[in-house]
Amino acid sequence: MKNRRLSRTRASVFTIAMLVLSVPVLAQSSAPTPTPSTPTPNSGRLVIRAVQKTEGATTPAGAKAQVHLFADGEQFGTLEALLDDQATATLEGIPLKEGIRPLVSVEFAGVTYQQAGPLMDRANPDASVDVHVFGVTEQAPPWRIASRQIMLTPEEGKVIVSESVIIDNPADRTWLGGDLASNGKQTTIELGLPAGAQDVILVAGFHDWCCTTFENATLAVQMPLMPGKKQHRFSYTLAMNEGRVDLPFSAIAPTDELAIFAPDKAFQITPQRMRTLSAQETEQGLLRMYHATDVPAVTPVGLRITGMLDDPTSASTTATTGAAMPPTATSTLLVTLIAVIVILAVAGVIVWWSRNTGAPGPPDLEP
Repeated sequence: MKNRRLSRTRASVFTIAMLVLSVPVLAQSSAPTPTPSTPTPNSGRLVIRAVQKTEGATTPAGAKAQVHLFADGEQFGTLEALLDDQATATLEGIPLKEGIRPLVSVEFAGVTYQQAGPLMDRANPDASVDVHVFGVTEQAPPWRIASRQIMLTPEEGKVIVSESVIIDNPADRTWLGGDLASNGKQTTIELGLPAGAQDVILVAGFHDWCCTTFENATLAVQMPLMPGKKQHRFSYTLAMNEGRVDLPFSAIAPTDELAIFAPDKAFQITPQRMRTLSAQETEQGLLRMYHATDVPAVTPVGLRITGMLDDPTSASTTATTGAAMPPTATSTLLVTLIAVIVILAVAGVIVWWSRNTGAPGPPDLEP
């Protein structure tokens, strides 16, 4: 009897021990099986498609495409391809690095069209870019200036003029240009600047001086004028004669809107065919806006400065505030730096002005 109880006790203890020992086994068997990691790609694929936007124009099939690869704002490579019968091309093995951005150009009918692609990295290795192309014409379209914004910045004995001009071509074909300029190329855009303008700096929207001329106070562009809107930014200086200078602005095309911004405490100004609006405190300081709309072609409008403060830098916009630089032989570098900063500030001034005053605002500037 006693031996039977001992056997039962040993059996129970054995059973409990087996259950206890089986717990880790059960827990281990119920744990999820780790998923093998997917290898991160080191290269990507880019699909290019040229889209003909002019009705009835020939297809861009067979056109040459180039892809300029940028990383951290610096170009590090160029790839080439020919478009197939569907006007597409696929490029494999594009190095991704830490993240790149492709700039795609397609040459069609003698004109180069460009389109920036999306960011490509190891998380987004594949991308596609559509490049719009157009038929060409020798006939001038009814282009116009949608907006022309001008900032005046006083300097010792002169005025720095910074312009942002938006050209609008409503046609559906690219205009190759009209009369030949002194560089032997066809001119499309002509902008009249005040007499005496000098030290012209091309900031954005130009192809440098290979396709731009400045003669007889006219800034002319020798580049095909594509459909849609295009922004040009540039600056120049005007010497003052005993504190006086005329600033007329014109173009060979009509201007929808022209706005001039000037520090309110820097100049004595008489507007010429422009409305004077109240001065406003902005991020660039106290500015006054002079405004004109629906300006006909070849019709100058602008300002006449009849006086200037003895210390013009005290009334400059924030583009010239901070530690003052003493006059040196490198004044051209200073003018260039100030002009670029002022041009970049113009967009912010215009947006602020349109939001805080009743003055009609110009169309949005291009990024």
